[in-house]
Amino acid sequence: DDETGFASIVFSDRGSTLMDSEPPPLLILPTEDTQQNKITQNCDGEPIKLPENLESLPKAEHFPTQRHRWNTNEEIAAILISFERHSDWQSKEVKIRPKSGSMLLYSRKKVRYRRDGYCWKKRKDGKTTREDHMKLKVQGTECIYGCYVHSAILPTFHRRCYWLLQNPDIVLVHYLNVPYPDDNKLAVITPSLALWGDKKEWTKEELVSQLKPMFYSEDEPDLNNELEISTAETVEAIVSQLMEKQRSAR
Repeated sequence: DDETGFASIVFSDRGSTLMDSEPPPLLILPTEDTQQNKITQNCDGEPIKLPENLESLPKAEHFPTQRHRWNTNEEIAAILISFERHSDWQSKEVKIRPKSGSMLLYSRKKVRYRRDGYCWKKRKDGKTTREDHMKLKVQGTECIYGCYVHSAILPTFHRRCYWLLQNPDIVLVHYLNVPYPDDNKLAVITPSLALWGDKKEWTKEELVSQLKPMFYSEDEPDLNNELEISTAETVEAIVSQLMEKQRSAR
């Protein structure tokens, strides 16, 4: 090994037609030290060993803060392996009741991202949120952990959280209302009975604050817009239904 950190192999010119004044060909191979410099690191500088299929996957060049469909596994992975951009993309504080379509990136160590202000469906014990857990594959290899919950008020509204098995600190959180396929328009949906499991008395304002972000994609809805009018009527109808159900449950 020479001082540059490279192992050098020198081929002899014996028996060749090289002139004495010409240097012999030189083949340079990387040593173990230089190979280690290629190890992937997360945004905190910690080494990560990715499976080969993720090493070859193109990284996301920007972070879409809104997407009104579910991501493919490859799209999720592309965001989660863009380690050098995570510091710029991360939200430092939990966002309260993000609108449908919102995508956020958090550090699980630093942000209590599950405290998002929404009322999620609970388990039968009424204490803990009912979560569906799964491992997602990219090109046949399990590499993403998924954690799914849905609203206790509107069953079609979901929160899906994803993180790399090799880098569990960074979590991608996606909120989306997915109306049932046979709905021609926004329909009034029977809410979960678990909504009153904690004996909470819901006010109309609280229910509106829960439901509005599930439907509206703009901060200030345009009430001259036909779809916005229909959406406002739908929210109003669901709230009325919930308030009536609450009265009958008391």
